[in-house]
Amino acid sequence: MIGRLSEWATRSPVGRWAWRHRYGLSLLYIPAFLAWFLSTEYRERENEYSVRSWVDDLIPFREEWVLAYGAWFPYLLGFAGWLYARDTDRSEYKRAYYLLVSGMTITMLIYEVWPNRQDLQPDEYPRDNLLTDVVRALQRFDNQSNVCPSLHVYTTLCVNDALQSSRLLRHPRVVKPVSWALTGLISASTCFLKQHSVLDGLAAAGLFGLVRGSWSLLRRR
Repeated sequence: MIGRLSEWATRSPVGRWAWRHRYGLSLLYIPAFLAWFLSTEYRERENEYSVRSWVDDLIPFREEWVLAYGAWFPYLLGFAGWLYARDTDRSEYKRAYYLLVSGMTITMLIYEVWPNRQDLQPDEYPRDNLLTDVVRALQRFDNQSNVCPSLHVYTTLCVNDALQSSRLLRHPRVVKPVSWALTGLISASTCFLKQHSVLDGLAAAGLFGLVRGSWSLLRRR
């Protein structure tokens, strides 16, 4: 399939240029995704379904978890930069790209056809300190719509999966357990900060399993 696609794409000068730079061009998904996400995040929509579980009521709000929540940014961006620089044959890049882009696109389509939200954030924060101020600023920017499945959890699972299976790690005995720990902390933080319901994380895990399974099926053909 890849061979036929390459043959078709290289029939014209523009196609040959695009094929040579296909991995760089693949990064254009990032601004396209952000534009799509922000357009839905601040779009007023009626009949948003409120996602909530009785388990959520047992989880206290703890502002300290914003540290774990914030670790998602260097974890994801650091991984992306490292993989793009280290994976010269692009074998691991293609796998990670497929998992991330497929799942993120499916999640956005879910948000479009099934508008959802969460109503877990406290009306008044129980403590007033620096970390609470950070949470308050975060929740002003990141509203309560588009929560199920959780993109925060889904992308974290993708990064961890890529690191667990990577042959490029120089210190796998350190990186792999640290990655598992970060995955657990980042995922749990979404619930302790009342950014997501437990159901959002479970939906993200289910979606990840389906997308990962589809990759395995495609590779067998």
